[in-house]
Amino acid sequence: MQINSARLLIDKLKRDDASFIIKLLNQPSFLEMIGDRKVHDTASAITFMEEGPWQTYPENIGMLCVRNKETGEAIGLCGFMQRDYLNSPDLGYAFLESTHGQGYAIEAAQAVMLWGKSLNQFRTIGAMTNKNNVASIGLLAKLDFVEMKTENLCDELKGLRYFERQI
Repeated sequence: MQINSARLLIDKLKRDDASFIIKLLNQPSFLEMIGDRKVHDTASAITFMEEGPWQTYPENIGMLCVRNKETGEAIGLCGFMQRDYLNSPDLGYAFLESTHGQGYAIEAAQAVMLWGKSLNQFRTIGAMTNKNNVASIGLLAKLDFVEMKTENLCDELKGLRYFERQI
């Protein structure tokens, strides 16, 4: 499976992506806005991929590797996750700080959502973000997500902002 956009190739993570995963998950912005995943070496990066994305790929869910089409370099993650406490899958993304502000996140998210729509597997998708993540909140607005009230949702969403949209 490969998703293409004007500047990006989006596909499954591979074992060779371990060093990229270490770099991405240990950036200051990732640690601040998403949290410490305790991935500091190749073995823990492979475990992260085995216990997360690789397990969910058969259901068309999971974080995919976003690559610069021109260089082939891994620059981010984007995909759907199905959490036990949500009725619909949610869109997730994270990009290397060196790529922030270049439009890669919106391009990847639009491509992934278009692919998700083509699967006819789900109609609604969610997205959640740290309440202080202004860039992510702005991106979700550009993608036509609508903020939902979290009081009536689950405890796992406390302290986060939660959004939904139809695809």
